[in-house]
Amino acid sequence: MGQPHPPFLIFWGSKIGIHFLAVSPGNVDNLLRPILVGSDTKMPDYLVLLSTLGGIEIFGMNGVILGPLIAAMFLVVWDMLSASRHAAQDDTRRESPD
Repeated sequence: MGQPHPPFLIFWGSKIGIHFLAVSPGNVDNLLRPILVGSDTKMPDYLVLLSTLGGIEIFGMNGVILGPLIAAMFLVVWDMLSASRHAAQDDTRRESPD
């Protein structure tokens, strides 16, 4: 009996498979994140990860797109509501005679 081989070594048959698997997760993140999420979203990485995993849990493979999309929409609505609340507070401060 020989030594057990990991499945990817059986598939690739050489050390190239080890190098490819060691380097590819970082490259996949660098290539796909700007395409799927966008580089201008200013969403933290942990929020992208959690929203993607949650989207996959709820929507299946469509959740890869829907999860971050819903999270980005939530952040936009949150910013809009907080801006309107601050504007309303500023208006009441200007109108009240102190």
